[in-house]
Amino acid sequence: MNYTLSKLFDKHLSDIETELENIKSILIVKSKSSEKKYKKYLSTLQKLLTDSYDSQTKQALKEVVDYLLSLNRINFSDADIKKIDSILKARLGKGLKDLVVNKIYKIAELFYSLGAEEIADAIHFEFSFELSDTDAVTALFEQFNFWIGNYYGDQVQSEIKETLKGYFDADKTIEEVALEFSKKFEKYSENGMEYFEGLAEHTSNRVRAIGQVTAMERAGVDSYQIISIIDARTSEICKFMDGKIFDLSRATDYREKILSLKNPKEIKDYSKWITPKELQAIQDQKISDPDLPAGLTIPPFHWRCRSTIRAFFK
Repeated sequence: MNYTLSKLFDKHLSDIETELENIKSILIVKSKSSEKKYKKYLSTLQKLLTDSYDSQTKQALKEVVDYLLSLNRINFSDADIKKIDSILKARLGKGLKDLVVNKIYKIAELFYSLGAEEIADAIHFEFSFELSDTDAVTALFEQFNFWIGNYYGDQVQSEIKETLKGYFDADKTIEEVALEFSKKFEKYSENGMEYFEGLAEHTSNRVRAIGQVTAMERAGVDSYQIISIIDARTSEICKFMDGKIFDLSRATDYREKILSLKNPKEIKDYSKWITPKELQAIQDQKISDPDLPAGLTIPPFHWRCRSTIRAFFK
């Protein structure tokens, strides 16, 4: 190669490198903008759930205390347990779900669209919302309502019943029961706030990821990569998954299956989270990436998971 051609080649290479840096800078800006949107939507969802839960727990406790103080007897009975349980179930189950249901669908749609737009922006693809996307958001929205409506029965009902049964042998007056239960109920309320913050994060991550998968599918992407945030908080599962590359068909199959499931048990059974012991067994047995369990297909891989996915071109 003569001197002139060499100079032209170097200039051409320099121009390419400059263009790549420009593209990289644009993607970083878009990524930061996208993450800012995600955090804004997440904050909105968390506030909706925690504020609604807080108002429902306060009203539920008031109804329980009013009921107890209205009794014209001294001792606590089994009928009281059933009545209190029905009050709490109504307020913290269906009542809570009904309070938020009309607002959650729109927020779920925002997370789905955000995920799709992240992929579309990164690979210069125009994503249009279609009927199948509406169906997907509806299915995910209905699943979200499972976890909200089932919160009382799944998370606190048995513990509250045990607390109430303890009053049988405690030789306490109704007034004492009302006072003690009010204090204990504060702990359930605090735990519930943490639960709904985490539920919002978990659900938004899944809806976002499914939006990303759909955009990749329409753009003709054939592979995707897991991206984990690596820091002091990173779980062993996310460290294990970071950087793994899969055929997109794995994620689209997972999406179709998840969207078809109609109850919490089916979802948990199909997309079971991996325990540390199970992860160790996977590593010991050197299970190949395509053969990993369904729960290791797309984030979230565990409660409050921060991993995400991106398009990958082989």
